[in-house]
Amino acid sequence: MSSKPPVTSAQSSPRVQAIDRPKSDSHMPSPHHPLMSPPSTGGWSGTTHFDNSPDSDTAYAGAKHLGKQSTTSLHSSFQPSVYAKSDTGLLSIRSRYDEWGPHESCRSRKHIKREIGGCPSVTILVFAVFSTALSAIFLVIALLGPRYRRLVHTNGPLTPSSAAFLTSFLAKMIELSYITVLVAFIGQALARRALKQEQARGVTLAELSMRGWVQQPGTLFTQWESVRYAGVSILGLISLLGAINGMLYTSAATALVQPQLKWPNWEQRDMKSLVRTKFANPDYIQEVCKTPIQEGYDVDYKGFTCIQLEHAAMGMEFVDRMRIYIKADRMAGYHNYFGYLSTWTDLIQNGTGAPDPTSRPKGFALLNDNTTISAPWIEQANVTQLYEDTGFVVNNVSMALPHPSVIGAALGDKSIMQPAELGGLGSYHIRASVASPVVHVLCVTMDEDMLKPFVYEKWDNVTIPVDTGSWPTQLSYTDPYLGGTDFDDIFRWGPKYGLYKYPPVFSKLPIDYNTIMNDTTGMPYGRDSIYILGKGGDVDSHGNPTNKDNYALCQLKVSQTPYCSTHYNASAKGGTLEAICTDPTEPSPDPLQYIKSSPAAPSGNDTLVPDGVNIASEWGRSLALHTGVVNANGSNTRLLTQLILTPPSSSSPTSSSSASASLNPPSPL
Repeated sequence: MSSKPPVTSAQSSPRVQAIDRPKSDSHMPSPHHPLMSPPSTGGWSGTTHFDNSPDSDTAYAGAKHLGKQSTTSLHSSFQPSVYAKSDTGLLSIRSRYDEWGPHESCRSRKHIKREIGGCPSVTILVFAVFSTALSAIFLVIALLGPRYRRLVHTNGPLTPSSAAFLTSFLAKMIELSYITVLVAFIGQALARRALKQEQARGVTLAELSMRGWVQQPGTLFTQWESVRYAGVSILGLISLLGAINGMLYTSAATALVQPQLKWPNWEQRDMKSLVRTKFANPDYIQEVCKTPIQEGYDVDYKGFTCIQLEHAAMGMEFVDRMRIYIKADRMAGYHNYFGYLSTWTDLIQNGTGAPDPTSRPKGFALLNDNTTISAPWIEQANVTQLYEDTGFVVNNVSMALPHPSVIGAALGDKSIMQPAELGGLGSYHIRASVASPVVHVLCVTMDEDMLKPFVYEKWDNVTIPVDTGSWPTQLSYTDPYLGGTDFDDIFRWGPKYGLYKYPPVFSKLPIDYNTIMNDTTGMPYGRDSIYILGKGGDVDSHGNPTNKDNYALCQLKVSQTPYCSTHYNASAKGGTLEAICTDPTEPSPDPLQYIKSSPAAPSGNDTLVPDGVNIASEWGRSLALHTGVVNANGSNTRLLTQLILTPPSSSSPTSSSSASASLNPPSPL
């Protein structure tokens, strides 16, 4: 059998055997020797002694003992256990690890310093480059604040949610790589400080905790004592700032880099919209009107019937003392009509109404059930002043509309992000320099004698009763200008005002609370107005008798004005479309007023639209404004005729004959 030779290496040491504890009968309890502690020699009972000297008592000489340096070599491969003696004789502090110790005492086979090209060094370098490069990109994005336009939208390459996730993910990757590099840097700095031979001052526990600041920022508050000592050094400041940056980096990136909705500066651009026909073309409207009736079944009236149904359901009108504003467009008609009257009534009941006609509510409507239309009054004549000048009660107003094609241009411009494309969160504003359509309503209060030239049954030598079913084929006269009337200059009738400036002729007088309409039937193309004749009740709104002096002859026509601009605001909840107009005689602060973009744009009577009367005719029939020929007594015509202004002979000049009366509905309100 071979035996293992003893180890003779200079780096090895013989294995040390455990020291046997001496046995003494004096420590063995027996009936004759009970267990008891020997008398104390100066220490407290139960204290531990390392030898028999009283100076070793830890109760009194602990500080002295701890102040002594160990006489045992720190380089010993094994430190034997020291058996303390207890006065009680009950406790043994022999450890189970007393016989543990290294079999060989040798130096580490690995170097403390690692090569630069090693895997850990390369990994740290990659993390450092990654965090630095992406942080630089994030910084540039945060400073420039670029517009992502169609790169980020609901159906685009990136949705808003995916863009937010990508930003947060990259920010978290930058944060983790940055913290990894910073922790490695702190560890290298502390290791170099601990092993540097020329200083050999080592590191403190507070400095060792600096890595914990970065990895666990909460220790800045739970272990604030270490921050007091280590935070004042350069390395401590770097660690402290790194911990703060690590905590806030993702939040800062979300606020500054993540794509968010914000208001940019106003941009000036040319917007386009598809134009299919000219303004107020009745033939085109009939063509695109949807009806299940086939063209071959009703050749002559299919289109007219469809237009009337469309106007009745989706027309729009505003009423103000027989001032009727019309627009043939897709808007909820009677709903808007009733809403306007309700708003007007509320202003009166809460005391916010004023005599000034400019304080009356603006016209409004709903377009496609989600866009509110706001139409301002642009001309409101002083009724009292006109009465003094002409001797007639004249009510003349005009209302401008916003240009509806602005919405189509906004929807057709692909560079404008719609709210639906941004998850319902976006909105945008457009200020368009475009002309605005205008509806003019001019009403004059008359009596039966004044109406004689305009009512066929009041003429001499005519067939009575009038055949209203065949009207106006029954009408036959050689002078369409009626030989001139007292109202030619008010309504601009006669050849001096242009071609086809004919006064209207009605078949009969309407009874109380009814209206009759005179449109372009039987007239050559070119007439620019339609007319409505209405009759009020026996008394006015103040209970004064009217003596049949409350007929109203109203003229309606359509034009365009360049003294307006259109503002459109769109959001997920809906939009607003508003016309912003000013008096042509006054300077306008609006830089987008159409006249400033196109100084040569026509205005006034030069912009009257002859085709507008064809649209207005079908609109009037759809709202039963011509049912007075059969004495239909409709509710709509009753309300309109109750708002007719009366002359001063029936009421005081400060009431219904003045501008203040035009703001007050009838008295049960």
